[in-house]
Amino acid sequence: MFFVLLLSQGCLKGQVIQKNAQIDPKVKATVTELNKQAYKAMSENNFGALSAMFTDTLKMSTGEDFEKKFLPNMARIMKGRTYRVFDEFYVKGTKPGDSSVFGSGSGENAYTTKIFVKSAESYMTMMIAGDSVNEIMLTLTWCYLKGKWQIYGITGEDYSLKKKTAIDLYNYAQALEKKGYMMDATSIMGMSSHCAYPGGRVFSYTKFKEMAKYADTLTAHTIAKYPFPYTLDDVPTKPAVVNIHYQLDSADFIPMIVYQSVINVADTSATRKENMDIQQRIGKIFPGMDKVNKKLFYRVYNALPNGQNDPPYFGYVQKL
Repeated sequence: MFFVLLLSQGCLKGQVIQKNAQIDPKVKATVTELNKQAYKAMSENNFGALSAMFTDTLKMSTGEDFEKKFLPNMARIMKGRTYRVFDEFYVKGTKPGDSSVFGSGSGENAYTTKIFVKSAESYMTMMIAGDSVNEIMLTLTWCYLKGKWQIYGITGEDYSLKKKTAIDLYNYAQALEKKGYMMDATSIMGMSSHCAYPGGRVFSYTKFKEMAKYADTLTAHTIAKYPFPYTLDDVPTKPAVVNIHYQLDSADFIPMIVYQSVINVADTSATRKENMDIQQRIGKIFPGMDKVNKKLFYRVYNALPNGQNDPPYFGYVQKL
């Protein structure tokens, strides 16, 4: 309701909002060329060329993290790859301090996004780039100041993992839960939450509240069923699982099962036997984990890492 009221107020103020093919062809052509230049500068990690397109305010507010961390990370994903336009919006008839809310998509993919305008004309482009493992959404917000278009807003967030968006992952998590595969469902929902803000915090999927509520409920149920550290009573040596998280391996996300053992990790013969006992029972311990995944990683510790130490460990791989 909040977004609807803002949009209505914008219309009452005389704002004109155009989307994608509706946008004035001359304006669209100009900003499209500028987007290409900005994308090229980013993919080449060229801060100088990119910042030359910034407003004075953005130049002043861009800290060292942008140049040393954000830009190199974006360049790593963008370099050598083309982009596709997700959506773009043009708004005019505004004044500094006004806000405009844009809506797009349909069904469960519907979303809203918002900008705070800096001039009489503003333009937002959302671009998708990446590969089959990870796609990011680059959002550039332009304002027309001093006779030229300048960037005054820039964000880059994860859009999809393994070609699945936050919505896709949410649906997949629900399907896994219905089968009783709680641990995998929780991990997948964590990936969904990670991709929930591809256009920054002003971007909101219509289903976001529903997804957030489901994530909280699913996590609570999983923790209640598997309180960590979770002792594997069916395994004779009774190791305790302390963490399960996904790890990227050969363009796939593989569960990493971290556990603590009373067996000295230097005794690889004994830890291997213990790990084989775990592998034989893993589908019973965590239903579905041996069916959903191509393989599983295991990491066994004696003393656990706490951020200040670096205890030895040993790893195993189970191919499924």
